[in-house]
Amino acid sequence: MKKVVFQLILLFSIIQVSSAHPPKGEHSPGQSQVIFRADCQPGTSKMDLDINNVRARLLSSGDMWWNLDNPGYEIPKNSGISSIYAGAIWVGGMDGAGNLKLATAYFSPTAFYPGPLSPTTGTTNPMTCQNWDRHFVVFGAEIRQFREAYSLAEQNGTTLSPDQIPDNLKSYPARGNPYFSSMPQGFMLPDQDLAPFFDNKEDGIYDPLDGDYPILDTRGCNTSFADQMIYQIFNDNGGTPTTTSSAPNMEFQLQSYAFATNDELNDMTFYNYKMNYRSQDSIFDTYFSIWLDGDLGCGDDDYVGCDTTRNLAYYYNSDNIDGESDGSCSSGHPTYGDKIPMLGIDFLSLPIGQSGDELKMSSFIYYNNGTGPSGTRDPQTGIEVYHLMKGLWKDGSPLYGCDDGYMHPLCPVTKFAFPDAPDAPNGWSMAQAEITPGDRRTVQSIGPMTFSTGQTNRLSIGLPWVPDVQHPAPSLAKLLAADDKAQTLFDDCFEDIATNVQSPIAPELTLFPNPASDYIRIKIADNTSKIHLELINMAGQVLLSQNINTQYKTGVSHLPQGLYAYRIRDLKGKLIKSGKLTIVR
Repeated sequence: MKKVVFQLILLFSIIQVSSAHPPKGEHSPGQSQVIFRADCQPGTSKMDLDINNVRARLLSSGDMWWNLDNPGYEIPKNSGISSIYAGAIWVGGMDGAGNLKLATAYFSPTAFYPGPLSPTTGTTNPMTCQNWDRHFVVFGAEIRQFREAYSLAEQNGTTLSPDQIPDNLKSYPARGNPYFSSMPQGFMLPDQDLAPFFDNKEDGIYDPLDGDYPILDTRGCNTSFADQMIYQIFNDNGGTPTTTSSAPNMEFQLQSYAFATNDELNDMTFYNYKMNYRSQDSIFDTYFSIWLDGDLGCGDDDYVGCDTTRNLAYYYNSDNIDGESDGSCSSGHPTYGDKIPMLGIDFLSLPIGQSGDELKMSSFIYYNNGTGPSGTRDPQTGIEVYHLMKGLWKDGSPLYGCDDGYMHPLCPVTKFAFPDAPDAPNGWSMAQAEITPGDRRTVQSIGPMTFSTGQTNRLSIGLPWVPDVQHPAPSLAKLLAADDKAQTLFDDCFEDIATNVQSPIAPELTLFPNPASDYIRIKIADNTSKIHLELINMAGQVLLSQNINTQYKTGVSHLPQGLYAYRIRDLKGKLIKSGKLTIVR
């Protein structure tokens, strides 16, 4: 069946569209036009995250994993076969008057625009968008080389010269970078927080001659980096829609990264989103979603499901051959044949809610491309998109926990489609329900939240992928093992991978009790050691930082209840152990 798509320029809310559904990659001249004032041009920059076994296409317009015409998440790299057609982040909520505020990239290069928004006015301009229509890449090998040179200079009592700094580190858009404007991009950085960096002198200014270097933008991590990191900024206010709809005024700082290894990590990519709300008015009932058109080779026969305990969604095949019985596909896209993978989308770290706790995945729903009841097909208005983000069908009807989930009122209402493993007898999965094979898109959401002026939140996702899984009704064992490894490494800041050094005492350290209310104790077998302890809340604030002796007991009753990250290092700064600590009252 020929793949079709409802081709929206649905960027910000309720927009009428034609009933035609043009093929993917084409733009429909029959769609209603959004009227813009003289603002930014669509982003044009493209870059591949390709350090390992994946080639993932990134666009400066904010959407990704496609090249505007064809799928762009090739794995294995150089095979010509993709596991994703396209994907993007969505944001939607209501203002105080009940007006929908929505920004979604959905098969459109004009949903978001390159560049930051002003922290004070929430606006941008065409020159800013043009300047930031680019991606900034740094490689781990460059950072390791730089750190070795910096360390050697320190030992010799000398300093590095700018010529010894790799060009990608000099072109890195971090606050105050003194080399940035003299590099090929040639514009001045705004005086605001931008790309994350290790701040050796803790002066808030990025300067490699001070020992600063790019790092991963994850809560509680301040030294780790990946083998490839790509940074970009985009916003929802570069083009202004008509008065019938409006954008939330959200700035997204996206860091995409990957590691080249000899294990499952080599088949994964990761993404850190920093969301800065720039409007002067609060927005309520806000949801963030990852929208995905996940095509495992041929997209005509995909199934989907979720694991609510892991904040994980996944794609698998409906039978034991990808595409037609001969391994072909109606779209002409290459297929995996009888060696079919599974793809996961995991919320590794989620936004912080009003209670101060990290939120959970709030819903997971799918819809069909051109098949099935009308309420289960592509959304055509902003409110239909917002319904999907809330875990409802596009017509606002609830998701029911049986069959295909649509209009089965005798079944329980749920927010999570197909939460049982495909091979679980009598479980609710597409495999066990024998759903008709088709082209599925998914909406995986977090919310609701309230955003006020200047508020920042974060979302980190990882895409575990495992090859050659036995179909049909596959076991999740391989995918969940890969996903658990990704989550553990993420929680540990990927530190051992970044430094290629293992701590010999890590297995001998324990922190207890957990949960804790009055105190925590840290015990290491070598009780002559001294260590450094940090407790970081989910907003990224370090609330406790001190050197301590082992066998040490320290009070935590003064800290607010909630979830914390802990980092335990030796006195040279090497990570010994990290994890999560819950403080209760």
